[in-house]
Amino acid sequence: MNRAAVALICNGDLVIGAAEGIGEAKSWDLGRLIGTPLQDIVEPPSIPSFQEMNARLRKGRTISNHQLLVRFAPEPSVMQFFGAQVGGELVLVAGPAVDDAVLLFNDPVLRADHRLAPLLGKLLSSLLSSPTTVCTEVDVLDEISRLNNEIVNSGRELAKRNFELHLEKEKERVTIASIGDAVVVTDTRLRITSMNGLAQHLTGWRLDEALGRDVNEVVRFIDAEGRGLVEGGFQSVLEERTARGLPLDAWLVSRNGVRRAIDDSMSPIIDEQDRLLGLVIVFKDITERKRMEQSLLDTNDAIRLINKTMRHDLMNELTVTGGGLELYRMKGSERALGLAENAVARAIKLIQNMKTLESGLLSGRSFRVYDVREVAAKVLGTFDLPSTIEGPPALVEADEALPSVLENLVRNAVVHGGTERLKVQITTGEEECVVSVIDWGTGIPEEVRSRIFEEGFKHGSSGGTGLGLYIVWKVMRRYGGSVSVRENRPQGAAFDLTFPLHRPS
Repeated sequence: MNRAAVALICNGDLVIGAAEGIGEAKSWDLGRLIGTPLQDIVEPPSIPSFQEMNARLRKGRTISNHQLLVRFAPEPSVMQFFGAQVGGELVLVAGPAVDDAVLLFNDPVLRADHRLAPLLGKLLSSLLSSPTTVCTEVDVLDEISRLNNEIVNSGRELAKRNFELHLEKEKERVTIASIGDAVVVTDTRLRITSMNGLAQHLTGWRLDEALGRDVNEVVRFIDAEGRGLVEGGFQSVLEERTARGLPLDAWLVSRNGVRRAIDDSMSPIIDEQDRLLGLVIVFKDITERKRMEQSLLDTNDAIRLINKTMRHDLMNELTVTGGGLELYRMKGSERALGLAENAVARAIKLIQNMKTLESGLLSGRSFRVYDVREVAAKVLGTFDLPSTIEGPPALVEADEALPSVLENLVRNAVVHGGTERLKVQITTGEEECVVSVIDWGTGIPEEVRSRIFEEGFKHGSSGGTGLGLYIVWKVMRRYGGSVSVRENRPQGAAFDLTFPLHRPS
């Protein structure tokens, strides 16, 4: 039968300074142990026994038949240790059985070793002079069996715990996936650990791309002006351990630049032991709800404006018309007839504006796709003056008020600006297009440009009802776009209509 035993010389901290073996142990790479604490080669199940052995040696007591599961060889094995403090050093011998360890004291090679020989002799004397309990080989085998059972049981417990963790993680994944809102989960370093499908859709990030990334890179919240809302805000939720939400004007910017109105909440994740585990962000897309709320506000505003116009402005024009016609019948005054005719023209314009307002704001959200270049060409064709269109076709979502919007700007340039030519220029980007109506008329003074879209604002002797540009502004807001005015150098004005581009489903 192959036997193996090892002799060790250690310092007071049980750091190995020399190692020699006999039998099978001579083929082991014992040189690698030099400078290694003995504890580093003791397997975890035997750590309590090692600590007990260390305590005995430090107290100057001998150890006999002390069993440890160690890794001297490539595979771990149970070894029977004997040892004592000899001078300033600790001398240990170990073998799989008592007989193996005893062989060390009689090995001719070790007895000839000028360093080991005296130490082994003193160790043997210490062991013989100390009361010991000698174990039989059956006891050793029983201990090996016990340790093996501990290892097997530990492995089973570890496998069971891993399975339980897997089930818990799967349960968490299914729960998050089934929530109707978008959910993003991070660790305490704000690195993303989980996202459900809706969160992936709204942010534009797939889970495999987002895992491990900083949440600020993936979940970008801004306000209506485009300013970041939560720079450092996620971290503050963790630090304060308090849930919080975003302002009412919060928007989510997706990976490809799409903006969506968002209702949001952020909460720290804290376990039963009050340990901070991370952050959970829950949000939903409320863009359609915001659009409906705005549509309701626009509808109320349109009804108010129509009532006001019918009760006040239109009544005034009819009064002027009636008075002018009465003077014409009584005195034949051509001037009075002209006043009546002008009042009728203004009344007709008011009714046309109300029709545009009604179609633009009270028709419900029945949008369809228009090629804004085609619409502009038809509108320009109704005016008898030189005009050009530049730029590509552009598809936008609008309703029957769109031609009236363009007609209003063109008529404004002709009647109030006195232009003799017009140009419509279309510029497209990734998400939007800009339709510019450019004239070479008298222009709009800089001091009134900021007010021309206000309800009822009039400027100059040619000022109309004060509703045309206001209606243009209201309708463009309903389309999710905007309108602005600028100077056309060296002469004239340019109105810019900005539309979101239509994106096929």
